[in-house]
Amino acid sequence: MYLLSISLSSYFSGWTVLPLIFFIVGIALLIVEMITPGLGAPGILGAISLIAAIVVQAHTFTDALITILLALIILGVAAVIIFRSFDKGKISKTPIVLDDEAPAKATSRDDMIGKHGTVVNDLRPSGFAIIDGKKVDVVTSGEFITKDSEIVVIATEGQKIIVEKC
Repeated sequence: MYLLSISLSSYFSGWTVLPLIFFIVGIALLIVEMITPGLGAPGILGAISLIAAIVVQAHTFTDALITILLALIILGVAAVIIFRSFDKGKISKTPIVLDDEAPAKATSRDDMIGKHGTVVNDLRPSGFAIIDGKKVDVVTSGEFITKDSEIVVIATEGQKIIVEKC
């Protein structure tokens, strides 16, 4: 381990400020990309920044290889920490992470059957009606019902309320 720290410190001692900034910014942007969903600007700019660090700093193939391996090790450790946090840490409690279960299906509207209401707009065959003082989306069996007509709920199919003229 001591030998590794000596070789890494001697490796980085040859770096100038510009490639070091490119390297740090590239790593930071790629970590931001791991946290945010999608392939966006942070990931692309982070990759470009790391490539710029390699191009500016690497004088030999070995230097380029060491820089790439170092970036991969840092990003690998960050990925393990971040993805573990998605599962069990603070990030798992944010809106970024979707729940394992889908929300329960909407309840049936069977309680509406037999209720009367007034059409708000022409039903051709769908539109709105006021039933029990609430504006609801309704549909007819296919017939045209004019505005302000009295309707009755004859059936429901999930959230769909089927009406006919009284």
